[in-house]
Amino acid sequence: MKLSEEPHQHYERSLFLFRNEDKAINTFLEFLLRIKKPQYLNTTGVVVTTENILKTIKFQKISQNISSFKNIQILTFNGVSNILGMTTDFLFIDLRANFNPNKISVLFETVRGGGIIFLLGLPYDDWSDSIKKKQFHLEKEISKESDIKKSILLKWFLTNIQDNDTLKTDSFSIKDVIEQFNPMPFTINLNARIRNFDVTSEQKELIRNLLKDLFDSNYANSCSVLLANRGRGKSAAVGLILAEFLSKRKSRSLKVTIISPNPQNVQTLFDFLSRGLISHKKKFRTIKKSGLINEIKISNIIRFHYLWPSEVDRTLKSDIIIIDEAAAIPVEILKETLRITNKKIFISTIHGYEGASRGFQYKIVNYLRNQKEIKFREYSLSQPIRYLLNDPIEELLNKTFLLNVEIDPLEVPFQKIKQENIILQKYSDSDYLFSNQGLSTLKQLFGIMICAHYRNQPNDLLLIADSNKHFLIGFYEINDQNEKILVGSSQLAKEGKMSEHEINRVVSGEFFEGNIIANVAIRHFSPDFANFQGIRIVRIASHPSLIGKGYGRKALEKLIQEFSSYDWIGVSFGATVKLMKFWKKFGFKIVHIRPIKTIETGEWNVVVIRANSPQIRRIIDQASTDFKLQFLSLLKHSLHSMKPELVLQILKSCSLPPAYTPKITSSGGFRLQNYLKGNINFLLAIDVIHELTLAYFLSPSSIKLSTSQELLLISRILQGRTWGQTLGRTGLNWKAANGLVEKAVNKLASVYM
Repeated sequence: MKLSEEPHQHYERSLFLFRNEDKAINTFLEFLLRIKKPQYLNTTGVVVTTENILKTIKFQKISQNISSFKNIQILTFNGVSNILGMTTDFLFIDLRANFNPNKISVLFETVRGGGIIFLLGLPYDDWSDSIKKKQFHLEKEISKESDIKKSILLKWFLTNIQDNDTLKTDSFSIKDVIEQFNPMPFTINLNARIRNFDVTSEQKELIRNLLKDLFDSNYANSCSVLLANRGRGKSAAVGLILAEFLSKRKSRSLKVTIISPNPQNVQTLFDFLSRGLISHKKKFRTIKKSGLINEIKISNIIRFHYLWPSEVDRTLKSDIIIIDEAAAIPVEILKETLRITNKKIFISTIHGYEGASRGFQYKIVNYLRNQKEIKFREYSLSQPIRYLLNDPIEELLNKTFLLNVEIDPLEVPFQKIKQENIILQKYSDSDYLFSNQGLSTLKQLFGIMICAHYRNQPNDLLLIADSNKHFLIGFYEINDQNEKILVGSSQLAKEGKMSEHEINRVVSGEFFEGNIIANVAIRHFSPDFANFQGIRIVRIASHPSLIGKGYGRKALEKLIQEFSSYDWIGVSFGATVKLMKFWKKFGFKIVHIRPIKTIETGEWNVVVIRANSPQIRRIIDQASTDFKLQFLSLLKHSLHSMKPELVLQILKSCSLPPAYTPKITSSGGFRLQNYLKGNINFLLAIDVIHELTLAYFLSPSSIKLSTSQELLLISRILQGRTWGQTLGRTGLNWKAANGLVEKAVNKLASVYM
């Protein structure tokens, strides 16, 4: 039932923006008073503001008035992640000191059709200054207030609100607010049923099809991919599917592994799995970690459990693997799971704040289409759960934060694009990019990076729009008609030229925000490095139609040439064999590795730098040499599980230290000879073999071992893995592997002893 006098069957979500605190609070209090009736006591709402503002007298009035409602809560911005998956009838958000696109997207997504969003802001100049101070404290890419301009992204957000006739700013009354409040019954969209559950007709069809896939015995190895925009009920549907599958499965055992960048992402899946199990009268135990469901266990042989991406490898034993928010997981890990013979479901958001899935579509979906040994099926959902299609709030988020960005196809075949004609264009005027005039250019530049990189979020736009250090690059081909064709893009950041005061702060243990690579240099090899100015490559990408055709190489060559006047060019990324090879080709040397895997992605982050000036070249050569020694010492410790192929490529990306002399005693030499004659066990000479292996990787040598021999020495000797762990990765039997190692040691002994 509507509160307005005249029934008005609309289910659009509404937004009211206030620039005056008194008007906002008074209107909101009046709204609460109007819905303080028995039929509205179950109204669900969230009030979000900062800790300090919550303590003010005005906000205490709000606290007092919501106490009579069962389902209205007050949060600070730090608690926003707790409402993922929740449905609200209204939001009241105080954005005066916290303009965080990621959190705005999460909050707006919770509001159902016919619900209301109250936004409290300030006049633009005051508002921009307020969030500038907040960004200075929170934004990891920003080092000082002078690095931030007036918030262009905020201005763009306000422009898009004002351009939409259904979203209101300033000139409205409480009557206008009340007339718009019309929470949509879930039955509008949830018009079908599966057992006791209301679902959309699309979800019902999806559940039927995915159940067929899971029961299809013709394919031992299969992968079903589910793609949809945010808020379409992907995870809920998969939770119900798992419960249905268990109830109909004849086998007594079932192990399901659920992988996602964060356990918060899979709570909806676990929730609907629980509901489904209850509907089938299954008894189960819920196991939580840090307040989040981590496992649902029915017995010792039937369990559904969560894994971080960093815990995944090809030895994983599971009947079904579910990967939720697959677009936010590195391609290497996704391909690792595809090597496991079982049933798999990859779930990914096409447009949304978790990270756009276009890169996932180009890199994984296209890969799966060409895999004959994997049965591949693709599904999608288009109907929102909480609101109607073409909702104005969804349109606002999509346009402001580029959540639905698409790139134009190339108008000419790549064979006709001549790489020698590529030019570089710099875009540093964010006022232009974040305007209706520049939006098309911004979409194309940002869209190419989304298609190439696995994780992009609305907060990325803050740096492009509001930081004086960040800017975009477009790589263009000039065709025969003298027209520019966009073939790639890049996001760059200026670093360095830090003051002595800033450098000393980092030396003393403080992380000085904004200079990512300079911070690494100060802490790990040379404070002097921070006196010089460099360029950090945040992202660089080719048009997806041109990936693998050499355009990335040509673009990087142009970039290096364009910024050769800077002392250095650097980049930080999650290390893979392919990426290490790529950067090494252009003279980038590795100087640092984070010795612990990033838990959300399962990657080791590295820093590689190309020196342009002689002073920096001396610093980088020494740093890379020292790094190699440090890296080798970590291999038996925190890097024990790193793939030997990646270890080998990292070793090749370092500067060589002075020739290493193996430390071998006379008894050690005697034991080594006995091992080579077959008289004693391999382990009794392993200390000597370790020294010879170090000499091989640390010194220039006239001999060259085969790649198989190098990988065996890395795994068995440098990382200290057992033969079982080593052979599991190579496919060799013990006799063949041992023979290769023995031949390698013979060669090394002939040179270094």
